[in-house]
Amino acid sequence: MEMHKKLRLRDALMVLVALSASANGQEAAVDKETIDEIIVTATKRETSLMETAVAVSAFGQESLDNQGVKNVLDIGDLVPNMQIALSPTDSGVQVVVRGLTSNNFTEIGDPTVAMHFDGLYSPRPQAGLALMYDVERVEISRGPQGTLFGRNSTAGSVNVISARPNFDQQEGKIEVEVGKYAQRTVKGWFNLPVNDVLALRASFLKETADTWYNQTQDKFDLTWDTDGDGTIS
Repeated sequence: MEMHKKLRLRDALMVLVALSASANGQEAAVDKETIDEIIVTATKRETSLMETAVAVSAFGQESLDNQGVKNVLDIGDLVPNMQIALSPTDSGVQVVVRGLTSNNFTEIGDPTVAMHFDGLYSPRPQAGLALMYDVERVEISRGPQGTLFGRNSTAGSVNVISARPNFDQQEGKIEVEVGKYAQRTVKGWFNLPVNDVLALRASFLKETADTWYNQTQDKFDLTWDTDGDGTIS
């Protein structure tokens, strides 16, 4: 009788293990179906982000909007081993990847992180201030990229890829934002398929805001008797 009880208990445990494995398999299948595959071109050809043998981070337009990213300056907090700062004198964007950077923003200086827009190299670091709107994705490759992207990519490269026209349907979008300091933003895009081989896409963005400085006249020195003659001039 005791042996039968042990057998029944073992059979029940085996059933529970089988049910748990089946449930985990179903959850994994659901997760596999819900996770979108991200395609990148960090190796100069289209590959899945999970199968790309390069330290690369990729962000789509929706992800950039959710994080409030407007230019390269805002990406530094999203990428490991990457810090970005702005030069206070000449609007140069200083990108630091894995501790490597260059602070020479003159016409004879070369950056250590290459900036690319739709695959085209931009030699000046000021290009990092370009607005990131209506982009398909932004790819940040960390580590030396000279073999794939040429010179000035000792620390890495940033490639901003614009959204491409599609042939599926005529569509568009307009957004309006309001914020502090009288900030007003209007942005949108419009896609127009012409025929089977031609499609057009246009986008626009306009943003205005007041300064956070309150400029007032300094009257402190006007109450001084600067020449000591007893009168205030």
